[in-house]
Amino acid sequence: MSQVRENPGFSAMITPHTQNIGTLRIDCISIEELAQTFPDFPRSMPNLRSFSFSPSLRLNHDLSTDPFEAFTPALTHLSLEFLPLYPSLLCLRMLTDLTIRNGPFFDIHLDTFLDFLEGNRALERANLDIRLKLPFLQNLRGRDPFTNRLKTLSISSNAAGASALISRIALQRGATLEVSCDGGAKLSDILSVASGVAHLPNLREATFMEYHPDHRTFRLVGPNGTFSFSLANGRGNPFSEFHLLHLTHVRAFHFVRREVVRNPAENPDRPSPNEFLPSSFPALETLAIEREIHTPILFAAIFSNPPTPPSLKIIAFLDCQLDDGFLEALTQYASNRKNTTSAPLHHVVIVNSKGDLPRFASIGALGRHVPVVDVRIGEKLPTDLI
Repeated sequence: MSQVRENPGFSAMITPHTQNIGTLRIDCISIEELAQTFPDFPRSMPNLRSFSFSPSLRLNHDLSTDPFEAFTPALTHLSLEFLPLYPSLLCLRMLTDLTIRNGPFFDIHLDTFLDFLEGNRALERANLDIRLKLPFLQNLRGRDPFTNRLKTLSISSNAAGASALISRIALQRGATLEVSCDGGAKLSDILSVASGVAHLPNLREATFMEYHPDHRTFRLVGPNGTFSFSLANGRGNPFSEFHLLHLTHVRAFHFVRREVVRNPAENPDRPSPNEFLPSSFPALETLAIEREIHTPILFAAIFSNPPTPPSLKIIAFLDCQLDDGFLEALTQYASNRKNTTSAPLHHVVIVNSKGDLPRFASIGALGRHVPVVDVRIGEKLPTDLI
């Protein structure tokens, strides 16, 4: 939008068409320039459904007046950066997506935000994305949690800001809570708060878990909702802190690739065998490992000590690097399950979209102890496999 200042004719050129605009995204101009560029905004855009505004931080603009008091009530998507929570936002009854972001030059106090959220019934079943760069918590009032019927609550903040929001916003059954932390935060910084919050159902009775060690990201899915956590620019391995989670109901665990580390001394954050805790998954039935480079290391960690859950029925390897030695170890495990327990494996699934599989003789030996199904060569990974 720097062209607005350099091209005075831009406004006259676009004004005849503003009534047709359904989506508008504006960056790097002031509120005053927004009003000059689009006269009588937002009244001039009766069909506006999505509006994103990131004003210039280099220009001074008046924050005391509400420039959006005439927003069409049918607005569904709204994203505001570095701006106050104007009273007009309370009148929007059709919002499905709201993004609020503060920053180093403008801050929304958490008390102000919580007051806004508690009084805004328009956000029922909406997706709310909160990005707090400098949450001022010094004077945060003690207040009881309040219930808001959000569909999704996404929080991007430091550990203090995320914990403050989690402990004060009660999500309804079936909602999704997404947390992204940076600044060296640890998973325990969040879970120590979240696991102790009585109104937070997302960590209880989860039946599916997906873990991405590369990105330090995991996701829990269950009948009470979804909880996902992403640790950006942090150290440590979240798996070592999973004892803070409630994993006793997890029936399916999807492990997606970890980084290749050739010298463990160069990376102290590399997962060690004792950080993989099969005993934490007593109800585990399906284990899926995708794009794993060091599969033998993972296999030894999961199936050696402590023992794998007897409820495990299906193991799937999706685009993993499998060799004959690994299949021999897997064959021995399947044989032990078949001959020494009352709960043999049901299936082993091997999918490889690159056509780089071990010798079929090794697969055949495994097949004498457990059905090996869905061996695919040269195909894309099926999305419904898990």
